[in-house]
Amino acid sequence: MSVFSRSRHGISNYPKFFGCDFTVFTEGKSVGTQIVDDISYYETVFRIASNGRKPKIICVGNKFSALEYAKKICTENLKNSIVVVDKDLEGIISSPLEIYPVIRTSGYSWENEFWTNETITGVLEIITNQKGLNDLVSKDIEYIKKQLRYISSLDAGLQITGSNLLPKDSKLCGVNVSFPKITIKEIKRLSNKYKTSTAFQCDIAREIVANSLRKNPEEVIQGHFWSNVCLKYICNYFKKSTKETAP
Repeated sequence: MSVFSRSRHGISNYPKFFGCDFTVFTEGKSVGTQIVDDISYYETVFRIASNGRKPKIICVGNKFSALEYAKKICTENLKNSIVVVDKDLEGIISSPLEIYPVIRTSGYSWENEFWTNETITGVLEIITNQKGLNDLVSKDIEYIKKQLRYISSLDAGLQITGSNLLPKDSKLCGVNVSFPKITIKEIKRLSNKYKTSTAFQCDIAREIVANSLRKNPEEVIQGHFWSNVCLKYICNYFKKSTKETAP
């Protein structure tokens, strides 16, 4: 995004330039002409929420960049422009963000809102041609959510020491997941890693862990981590139930 695009006239003229009813600035990066998942998701959400009005979703980079747009929109009182960002760990390791015109996800990220028990069940029933999977899927997913909330809470505690338990540079954040759950051995491995860290002796870190464990899993589990766990669960169930290679 150029400096001009962040100017008062630049932002206010986006609807005219793109032929849309309003613009939504969000995190993420567009890859050439490829439509990224974030854009597809928010286009659908805002089109439905606005009763069919046409949105233009613009990825502006990281959360800080998105909030810079929010400041400009607020101070200049610009119309037909909003900003949407991931909630991340607000309210856990940082203060909740309350800035107009910023919309935050209710969970850690939009992936936590998208991959619900109903969505996973629906995908599985379509690709396996089976019905009545809701109870089984809900049981599996609710169990693994609790496991992921636990290790994600430990990770939140570690983050204030500048370290982490769940590195974001791998799809499953370095966790060995044996679907439909994580083994007790793996849980103990991650727990022991936390207990031998400096965070375990820190009162603030311990309070963060305790606070995280009281939250809904969707608020604590990293969005990309949750999305990849759900996709792996779907692939695993598909292979076991059909004896075929996952699509």
